[in-house]
Amino acid sequence: MKTAKGLFFVSFLLFAARLPANANEPTQAPTSSEEIELRVMVFDPTSMKEAWDQMLELGREFEEKNPGVKIRFLNEGGGGDPLTKLKIMLAGRQPIDVAAIDVLEFSSFLENDILLDLQPYLDQDPEWNQDDYFKVPLDAFRDGKGNIHGLPSTFTPYVMYVNTTILSNEGVSLPEKDWTWDDYLSIARKCTKETDSGRQWGVSITQWLQALSPWIWQNGGTLISEDLQSCTFDSPETKEALDFLVRLFHQEKVAATDATFEAQVTRGEFQDGNVALYGPVGYWEVYRFKEIKGFAWDVYPLPRGKQAATSIALRSYVGIGYTRHPELTARFIRLLSADRMSRTLARIGNGVPGFKKAARSEDFLKPEVLPRSENVFLDVLSSARLMPVHANWREIEHIIAQDLQDCLVLGKATASETGDRIAKKVNGFLAREREEKARKKAPLPFLGVAGVLFIAGCFVLFLIRRGPAGSLSRRKEERAGYGFITLWALGFV
Repeated sequence: MKTAKGLFFVSFLLFAARLPANANEPTQAPTSSEEIELRVMVFDPTSMKEAWDQMLELGREFEEKNPGVKIRFLNEGGGGDPLTKLKIMLAGRQPIDVAAIDVLEFSSFLENDILLDLQPYLDQDPEWNQDDYFKVPLDAFRDGKGNIHGLPSTFTPYVMYVNTTILSNEGVSLPEKDWTWDDYLSIARKCTKETDSGRQWGVSITQWLQALSPWIWQNGGTLISEDLQSCTFDSPETKEALDFLVRLFHQEKVAATDATFEAQVTRGEFQDGNVALYGPVGYWEVYRFKEIKGFAWDVYPLPRGKQAATSIALRSYVGIGYTRHPELTARFIRLLSADRMSRTLARIGNGVPGFKKAARSEDFLKPEVLPRSENVFLDVLSSARLMPVHANWREIEHIIAQDLQDCLVLGKATASETGDRIAKKVNGFLAREREEKARKKAPLPFLGVAGVLFIAGCFVLFLIRRGPAGSLSRRKEERAGYGFITLWALGFV
């Protein structure tokens, strides 16, 4: 047992030692005689078969136009976080050329020098035209120099889903294009009541940070300072926006509590016909709600506060920095992000195509299919904002999540107390991060020597704690274990 644990621990150390120090370090180019293989991982075939089939067809056409090139498609895998498999492959330095990542991961990937800079290859492409893409999704994957590191797949601004049947039954007019928070509250009050089957709610408020951010932005508040050095949840504007939402839950009692991030995979109150207004939330709900038969529904822009604002979620195709074939990688990304694949994703309800022509086609704008107002997703782009561009934003969201839950849903703290508490926690995290980055890195020779000494120390400690030698069979087992360890240790040294 002790030998097995030792093998695992040393193997883990050796795996960590294999991680790339620089994802863009040069690699040997293939010889003219060997087949070029591009490894592409952007979809899960079990959840989007039509998109997978279209991608396979594009791959075959690319191979025909580029003799000697083979496109190998990898299953992205399902689950709540499709990036997990990608990150493991990158950590293990596995061959991969094209992937798809969420915009919230862009800063982290960019900071760790993982992404291929597409700009030089786009500039050399006579057919490249940045105006073919919507500006906000395209600009989301630019670095500080303005260079593009990803081309948009699909995106979605956050909007409001409206049960128009409930509004009609309650004698309430449909929202106007420029409706306000006061209009939102008025509709919520009129539509909240007890029914024979339970409670009918005026609103169901989505509770994760990307969904809550529009309320803060509309009130003139922010989440973090422009220089990303301090959290601004303790500002009066941000606290006031949180307080408006708290009142909907606990004073007005018009808000259902079901719309958590995790609950999106289950059947919620809106889907059951028990909520008049649901959101802010993205286009992905169109796919989930297409089976609704018991009531009519549509989408509307978010009600505006002091100003109009909404969040935007998106995924883009990216190249991996250590690809041995950057020009081919960039060309295949262009193909994935262009009209044909974009139309396929629009038809299956994956999101709003980043390619303008596809977004304005009948594959996306389908007036005969609910929602009838799909153009709303395009109309609100002018007020769409991205979440802060911070490498550790996912971790910051995790820090914030419980306090928001305690305040909004559980009513354990006021909006003012929550704003102060979140600001203190996040500022502490940011300070620790600055301190960590300011530390001098140990030189590589020192790390190598330290690693060898550490392994030697572990071996000596093992010998001391092992005690007297055991039976002949046990000694043979240990010698075999040492043989395996020695091979790995030589590679590590």
